[in-house]
Amino acid sequence: MRKSVNYTLMIAAMALLLFFVLFPLITVFFESVWDNGFTLNKFKAFFENAWLRKSLVMSFKISFASVIMTSLVGIPLAYILVRTNLPGKGFFRTLILIPLIIPPFMGAFAFIYLFGMSGSFNMLLMKIFGFAQPLFNIYTEWRIPLLGNIPWAVVLVQTLHLYPLVYLNVLSSLCTIDPSVEESARSMGATGAKLFTSVTFPLILPGYFAGIILVFIWTFSDLGTPIMLGYHKTIAADAYVRIMAYQDISMGVVESVIMALVSIAVLIASKQYLSIKSFRAVSSGIAYSALVKPIKGMRKYLAVTFVSLIVFFSILPNIAIIVASFAKYWSMSILPNEYTLDHFRTVFESLGLRTSIYISILYAVIATFFGILIGVLIAYILLRTDVWGKGALDVLAILPFAVPGTVMAIAYMRFFNFAVGGVPLYMAVWMTPLGPLCLLPLVHTFRRLPYSVRASYASLLSVDKTIEEASENLGGTRFYTFRKITLPLILIGVIAGGMLTFVNVMTELSTTVFLSPPSVMPMTLKIFGYVEGGGGLGDAAALGSVMILITMFFMVLINRVLGEKVGGMFRVG
Repeated sequence: MRKSVNYTLMIAAMALLLFFVLFPLITVFFESVWDNGFTLNKFKAFFENAWLRKSLVMSFKISFASVIMTSLVGIPLAYILVRTNLPGKGFFRTLILIPLIIPPFMGAFAFIYLFGMSGSFNMLLMKIFGFAQPLFNIYTEWRIPLLGNIPWAVVLVQTLHLYPLVYLNVLSSLCTIDPSVEESARSMGATGAKLFTSVTFPLILPGYFAGIILVFIWTFSDLGTPIMLGYHKTIAADAYVRIMAYQDISMGVVESVIMALVSIAVLIASKQYLSIKSFRAVSSGIAYSALVKPIKGMRKYLAVTFVSLIVFFSILPNIAIIVASFAKYWSMSILPNEYTLDHFRTVFESLGLRTSIYISILYAVIATFFGILIGVLIAYILLRTDVWGKGALDVLAILPFAVPGTVMAIAYMRFFNFAVGGVPLYMAVWMTPLGPLCLLPLVHTFRRLPYSVRASYASLLSVDKTIEEASENLGGTRFYTFRKITLPLILIGVIAGGMLTFVNVMTELSTTVFLSPPSVMPMTLKIFGYVEGGGGLGDAAALGSVMILITMFFMVLINRVLGEKVGGMFRVG
């Protein structure tokens, strides 16, 4: 009986993941190599097109530059906040999470006000130093050694938004290193940079790789940031324009497959590299607090300055959006000359904008609810059953982390493309009364499922199985045991995973821009439409401010609940 229940749960979970994760991805892979028979002509056409080749190369260059920049920021930041007694560590740790509460395209929106030709920084520099022309132009490329010309504003926006992914993963790894290893190295004369490069850094490599993989995948397939900054020479931006503007579905599918293959290849390569390394350390019982060193004098001032500058420039886009939401007009001046509440009145009085807030929250609630249900089910199967196929289930559950959102959106478009009354199913669904409440929350549920799976898995791992066995030995059913004993013990972790899902769904653009019906747009798509269209920037800023306040509330809660463990939620391997 117990075994049959286990396999029933396994079949249900596997069926969901096959139908809503694997099959859509297989569909786009199949379409990219099929045209009345197997062919690679579509890929040949891609690589013969000079513009598409340049877009692919530029996507790689932007990703590599972002990885380098986020590493230069995230690693020292994590080390300072974990290994020193820096004043205000708790305060800084909370502020560092703020970049995660807005999507990168919102940071790009803020950069228009900050670094645009008539933006605050250009106006400030022209006033202080008397420059005749603006110093910064966010629409230009800068030449970087080894990488060549890259759009500096795109890389900077992505760096300021994504460095917390490196920081959180490195922080998590630093907190799990056995203190005895570094103490032993220190007793043998290794100190400072030598200790870090020869002992500490090799031990945090798994966490570091987890962070930079996410940065690479995210930036490689980032759609909103380049488009917001008027830069279309990336593979994701080109796929969007081809599908949405020119209806060139065939080449858009090929581009999505290339993005997926690159992301999966990067993930596999990193796992292979880490698998041949040994990161194990034998504990000797030395207290972790022994590694926290006091910093004094010049080092203290340099550390405080470094952390403060990073935090300041990280939260600056958020501040700029909030200021812009109150600005009646903001151009050719350091700060707005006049302030108004008109933009917020428009947001709350306009039925369309007000509805976008409700829809965003509703989508996030639905995706979070079902994500928690499925995530807890999968975690329970992985840890509390011995059914065959658990490894495959685990891979499928984490796969959405490795697949860009743009690819998932295109995969759903093609998978649900069979005709219903002469209209593709994904469009026919829009026309039904509850259609918009089905398709996008469905995509969001499985796109962000890894958060709930990982949170539930980590919490369940800490629960002693003997407690559950004792309940069952005393006559409690498995469901009763789970409901009364297991669930209360893992509830905090489950809720934390749900909150991460909620925040990410609220700020999602890459899947929304492809699949959202025109009649029911969430906040991110409304903001994107305003800025891309070049009008209503104040209303877009007001709507963005509402989104910032909602997501900030949840990110603060997540930080309070998970603390240093939050880094483990942002890993693909």
